[in-house]
Amino acid sequence: MDKQDVKVHVTFENGSGECLWARQTDGDLYAIQNVPFRAFGLNHGDIVRATTDGAELEVERVVQPSGHMTMRLIFSEHIRGDAQQPYLDAIKKHGGQLERADGSLVAVDVPDVSLWNAIVALLESFEAANVLHFETCQERQPGRFDAGDAPAVAM
Repeated sequence: MDKQDVKVHVTFENGSGECLWARQTDGDLYAIQNVPFRAFGLNHGDIVRATTDGAELEVERVVQPSGHMTMRLIFSEHIRGDAQQPYLDAIKKHGGQLERADGSLVAVDVPDVSLWNAIVALLESFEAANVLHFETCQERQPGRFDAGDAPAVAM
């Protein structure tokens, strides 16, 4: 976070939501500065329109995608602490950038689409070995930042 960053909020259909760090670029346009942990269809660097809804800046829509893509992973219960590091290092080696939510949940920023297939293949191999479960975070429902009624992706 930079001192220029502000919080923007994303509201989901069920009333819950997620706050993200963003930097104002022009008027009501903001660049997302972190990797979303719960939202779908939002990625690091995306330019979004956000307007004040009461006391919070509420994200309305993505104006300009950044080209980044997001995945979330959760480590299996038997992979804790230092045992996670080799897997995280492998993701970084393949170009993924990581943000940790807690001891098991990690958001992965894929900064370039050319890295996507290699990172997915790597995570699929980890999932097959019961190390972790992952999901991709593309938009599931047009115009919404939650999964809505879309089929659940294993997580």
